[in-house]
Amino acid sequence: MKIAIACDHGALALKEAVKAHLTARGMECVDFGTFTKDSCDYPDFARPAAEAVSTGACERGIVMCTTGIGVSITANKVHGIRCALLSDPVSARLTREHNDANMMALGAGFVGELLARIRSVIGDVTKIDYIVSNHAEPDHSGGLPATIEAIKPEKVFASPVGQKTLTAYYGDLGITPVKTGEAISIGKGNIAFVETKMLHWPDSMVTYLDSEKILFSQDAFGMHLAGSRRFADEYAPFILEYEGRKYFANILNHLAPKVIELLDALPGLNLDIQMIAPDHGPIWRRPEDIRWILDLYRDCAMQLPKPRAVVAFSTMWHSTERLAEALADGIRSAGVEVKVMDLHVNDRSAVMTEVANCGLMAFGAPTMNNQVFPDMADILCYVKGLRPKNKIGFAFSSYGWSGEGGKQIAAELTAMGAEQPCELFQVKYMPTAEDMKRMFENGEKLGRLLLERVK
Repeated sequence: MKIAIACDHGALALKEAVKAHLTARGMECVDFGTFTKDSCDYPDFARPAAEAVSTGACERGIVMCTTGIGVSITANKVHGIRCALLSDPVSARLTREHNDANMMALGAGFVGELLARIRSVIGDVTKIDYIVSNHAEPDHSGGLPATIEAIKPEKVFASPVGQKTLTAYYGDLGITPVKTGEAISIGKGNIAFVETKMLHWPDSMVTYLDSEKILFSQDAFGMHLAGSRRFADEYAPFILEYEGRKYFANILNHLAPKVIELLDALPGLNLDIQMIAPDHGPIWRRPEDIRWILDLYRDCAMQLPKPRAVVAFSTMWHSTERLAEALADGIRSAGVEVKVMDLHVNDRSAVMTEVANCGLMAFGAPTMNNQVFPDMADILCYVKGLRPKNKIGFAFSSYGWSGEGGKQIAAELTAMGAEQPCELFQVKYMPTAEDMKRMFENGEKLGRLLLERVK
């Protein structure tokens, strides 16, 4: 059978998976594009595919975009086309039996890619006997109901808390709860379960496949790094360093004691781990790389102060910005590396990454409507929730009418447990030359204190 296939940039990955699945089963695919992730217009690709089916050049057609709606509308404007927007196997079968559909549309944002990729590897998904859910957060489990419906496995396993969480999200899925120490046989080997509660949800669990010596670590030892390369050793070390620390800072920092518990417990589990496959980020397969990511996580979890500083600021009329620059100059004069971050161009995850890897954090913002400037309020709320430890803190501000903003920053630093050896520094309107001098001196003092602490 010859099948016309097309997509826009939002469904490129799904198209490639579907094409691989069909080709592996001896079907000829005529690919009308797109072929890159560059932004494009879906009618430019969906219409030629539909015309190929209409003229008989192809017997069937599959078109895809993020929702599937746009390509289905486009295809159905072509004479002789009956294109059904589908999201499940039952609807696909019925629309062929009762509507004589000759094309289908898929929405990559809703269905298809996971099962399509599974089918491209093993073919008949009903051969799968078991499904393991290590984590119930919807970015991990959102496709589980449809996957269960398509596969109809004998059992689906999750931690006891995972069973309750998945049921709350999706109703009764027939989940079998498993605890640490339990294992199941899959013929060629065994899968062992280890609960890792609060790493980073109460339901969290890791699984170990002894025949392949793989630890499926869910969110642990991962990073938000998506690319065509699957293995960590295919990336430059500096990329792994930054992405690893960024992931830990924003996902696991507040759970650092739990990470240390897991790292300390691993040797006692007697697991011969030769590969770590996290749910986010590349796979760790070389012994030296596995040791490296374990050491990185321990270093992050210890939260020991480092000879680095971050000065994060928001500004309206540049007065707070000037104070931030003077402070940073003073810190540098003490021999401390400093990262200056304007909140107008740096998001919360970037700021938290720097906070997690420094020993000195300074925050400055103006007052607006008797409150700290909104983007600074957002940052402080976010950072406080991730519980940075062992930090020197400093608050500074500028204001025109009243100075509540600076006081709120100082209060948030206190709530974080940060030591504040220098009192809140505030100026009214624009800083004077004397104000700039004093800020420089504050930076010098804070930098020296930090270096003494990290000796």
